[in-house]
Amino acid sequence: MTGSFAVGAGQVALAFVASISAGGETPTAAGNGLTWDMIATIQPPGIGTRLTCFRTLGGPSSAIGVLTFNFPQSQLACAWSIFQYDQIDQSGVNGSGAVVQVQSGSATGTTIGVVLGPLADPSTSTLVGGILLAPPEVINPGAGFVAIDQQTLVGPTGQSRIQTEDRLGGSSTVDWTWSATAAAAAIVLEVKATTIVVSGPPQDAAGLAKAFEPVLVLMQDERFVPSNAKAYIEQCALWKAETPFDDKNSWGGKGAPFDRLPIIDHGHISVLAGESGTLLGPANLADSQIEERFIELTGWKDPSGNPEPKVTATSKNRYSEREFIAQLYNYTPMEGGNDQLRDSRFWYHAELLDTHLLAALLGSVPAPNLTNVLATFKNPALLNYYLFFPAHEQSADPNCTNIEALEFNCFAGEWGCISILLEQVQPGSDFVPSLIGCTGCFISDNPNIAQAPDDGDAAKRIWMKVFPFTAATLVGQSPQLFVAKGTHSLYLQPGPVPVDFPDDSRPFLCATGEGTPVDQPDNSTNPFAAEGILLAKTMAGNGLLGPIGALAGLVAGIVEAAEGNYGLGITGELDVPPNDVTADVSTGLIIRSAGLNVPGAGPDQQQDWLAAQGVMQFGRRYDFVVDRASQVWWPGQFGQGGYTGHWGPRVTIDPFGRRAGMKFPSFWHMFFLAVANGRTLHVL
Repeated sequence: MTGSFAVGAGQVALAFVASISAGGETPTAAGNGLTWDMIATIQPPGIGTRLTCFRTLGGPSSAIGVLTFNFPQSQLACAWSIFQYDQIDQSGVNGSGAVVQVQSGSATGTTIGVVLGPLADPSTSTLVGGILLAPPEVINPGAGFVAIDQQTLVGPTGQSRIQTEDRLGGSSTVDWTWSATAAAAAIVLEVKATTIVVSGPPQDAAGLAKAFEPVLVLMQDERFVPSNAKAYIEQCALWKAETPFDDKNSWGGKGAPFDRLPIIDHGHISVLAGESGTLLGPANLADSQIEERFIELTGWKDPSGNPEPKVTATSKNRYSEREFIAQLYNYTPMEGGNDQLRDSRFWYHAELLDTHLLAALLGSVPAPNLTNVLATFKNPALLNYYLFFPAHEQSADPNCTNIEALEFNCFAGEWGCISILLEQVQPGSDFVPSLIGCTGCFISDNPNIAQAPDDGDAAKRIWMKVFPFTAATLVGQSPQLFVAKGTHSLYLQPGPVPVDFPDDSRPFLCATGEGTPVDQPDNSTNPFAAEGILLAKTMAGNGLLGPIGALAGLVAGIVEAAEGNYGLGITGELDVPPNDVTADVSTGLIIRSAGLNVPGAGPDQQQDWLAAQGVMQFGRRYDFVVDRASQVWWPGQFGQGGYTGHWGPRVTIDPFGRRAGMKFPSFWHMFFLAVANGRTLHVL
């Protein structure tokens, strides 16, 4: 029998009880004037212990009383953990509407994980777990989980331990670890929530986005400005790719005849239900280690830079064709522009992540523990401005004129982001911005910058940098950011900025090699430098597959040297990318809120943001507020559904995926990881 406690009105209460006996009998539960239903019971392997879970639902008023566990015969020891949740689904009987799924499992070792099915709502459901362990090792909660209780059962022949934990949303796995081998049994469940509303002012994503709408300063001759991603994808073709992804023979399906064909042809993709075209859905959204998707707007270029609009038996498809993209988005219709794409410029997409969603997202990250970072803020919300640039252009080294160097970090389909962390001093008060994050190239010469990469990108092409919001220049309450030409890196101040490539994927020898070499010799005067590349490939082949692999490596090396002219007419060792260059307010192209006058800029320099809700053009609807439930071009927040492919074409001989279009990054993860790094550096 427990002590007296109250089950709150409309709350679901859970009781995990562990018991030790020779027979491991199953209990029943009664108390508080409520009906307690058993939802699962399980025994660890080979020992006389049992773990059982009960649930009940509070009535119109609090129910105060004690809870009694009854067994068919006397138990040697008993312990329990009882807790409850509010704001839950109150349908069903005795909490059945709230506890929507239950799983159990047992194991012997130092860890256990039990997997639930897809969650009713990964952003609002709570995952709950109880574990019984013998012998009584200290039990560590899984990634993102918080321990609720941990109790030891002492029996005449040994001891056991019960622990409970929970986490808001995230993945469907509930797990634990401990140090020494022990027998374990676990019960896990999902508690379904009603709609959770963060306290305070209404969570109006559109209103907050317009209130802090950024001012962007671009170079006047910038070819690619922030544009509507929905309009872009609607004009693209959707392609299937299989491993190896940078081999054209996998595009359109291995074994298919040339010319290879996309799944959906140009101009026939629909990303909103009810609009014309083929709607993206489960059948064409595959994304795994062996199969993925990419979209393509204007085709490819060969190793000499000549256009290749198709994937044929003889095409090389080495680089993305961006000149045609610039023409499609061009200001002047006479220059071959596309009305739908031209009218989609000067657009951003906005998303507001409230406290509950941030907790669920950060709780789904295995390491480091970013929920601890979130807990340092007061009622936080993250306002993200997603910027889609139709292409990204960055050379390996300004001293190199070979096409490998010029095209080294150039691709179609780029995403950037401005993140503003908003806090409420107390529930119900206005939001106040405290931090600002902006994406861009890696900066290596300043160790005191709080930055973090897109870990989902092997080449780490984009990094999030975070600063105090007070570091930004404000026009009204709009932060002013400067956009580097070509790379679209975002900065709080104008001027040249030295940028770099990460060591594990940086170029050398004018981008004829990739990945930092050790004591790389200078081949600038060696007309036979290609021999070194051939030798390296031959040795790599021999190490993997013996003589047959060596022959294959040699052949591949000969082919690549012939196609790329490696080692001929190039200079340098480790490549150093050109500085990011931005305009200042007096000379740049200014994108700002309608009617907002930017000091120091002339009227001819200023362009209104066109992002809005419910814009109807070309028979289609365009909204600037992100709604992942209905807008399938966004990936699901927890890896469930949505388009997760590349936003530009795959290209050949691209080991790091550097010249392939980007996938949409988890900007929230980059932001809080940068904050964590900044805390370590003591700069935030």
